[in-house]
Amino acid sequence: MSVGIFTDKAHAPTAEQIAEAIGSRQAAWEDMLQVIRETYSHQEDWRFYGKNYGWALRFRKSGKALVSLYPAEGSFTVQLILSQAEVDKAHNLKLGKHTRQIIEQAHPYPEGRWVFIPVRSGQDLRDAQQLLALKCGAGRGQAKLVVARKPRRSKPTTRVEFLALEQQAWEELTATWRGLPDEALVRPGACGSEWSVKDVVNHIAAWQEATLEALPVLLEGHKLPAGQYSIQRFNARHYAADQDRSLTASRRRLNRSRRQLLAFLASVPEIQLLDLKGRVGTWVKCGTYGHYDEHLSNLQNYRGAADLESKRKIKGRRRT
Repeated sequence: MSVGIFTDKAHAPTAEQIAEAIGSRQAAWEDMLQVIRETYSHQEDWRFYGKNYGWALRFRKSGKALVSLYPAEGSFTVQLILSQAEVDKAHNLKLGKHTRQIIEQAHPYPEGRWVFIPVRSGQDLRDAQQLLALKCGAGRGQAKLVVARKPRRSKPTTRVEFLALEQQAWEELTATWRGLPDEALVRPGACGSEWSVKDVVNHIAAWQEATLEALPVLLEGHKLPAGQYSIQRFNARHYAADQDRSLTASRRRLNRSRRQLLAFLASVPEIQLLDLKGRVGTWVKCGTYGHYDEHLSNLQNYRGAADLESKRKIKGRRRT
């Protein structure tokens, strides 16, 4: 049996396929992704490691392996390579019994122990995040890493609750850039080192447009073409295509895509709209509040830094 469930070398998994495979562990998957993306400087890509391992979302730092995530049936597996020094320090962490056994039984290679942690519980997730923090420097006299978290939102149980949740998440998202000067909206660094607020605006709009394309197909009971919505290729393609789009056009695009998506969702049966284990419900969440929340803490941090910079400039002008 392979570590990951996706073993077709020709096709990296899509967001829909991942959500369908890992099922109830989707929230843990998203939490792990957010911790990595918002806490550690990294590069990420999908990589196929052969039939015995399958596809993994690989994260690297300065060209070296950081961590890899393998989607699996009803769970996912976190792979880390720990040096002997890191293994020794792991004894001081509050790890679960299962994780401790995995570390002890992991085969030592020249580059370190290959540790594979299947995430099937909250303890497993905490263990993986602790080990990642250890690997990235926590405990070596560096400042403690601050892990950004998504807002804790209750799962909507009615259409009315869904619309209220979407509206709340939307208002929190747009508040992060409301009132900022144009130069702050196009400056890289809002999400990661390269993306600006304008890039995030177009990114969310592109996925809402994709959701509008995908939902009619799914509602008719069909599957989406393999590879059509591969996350990495989709994001790279649209990021490049949207660089010349103006800030004004980008704002209008996002408002239009959201308006059109909400209008379409009014016709989606409530049971499918709210079923987060189904393909339709997964796309709905990932096209609305789930996607807003994915970028919220990054944008809030950027807004805080921008406001602080503005206050410093005002104080500097007053002194002169």
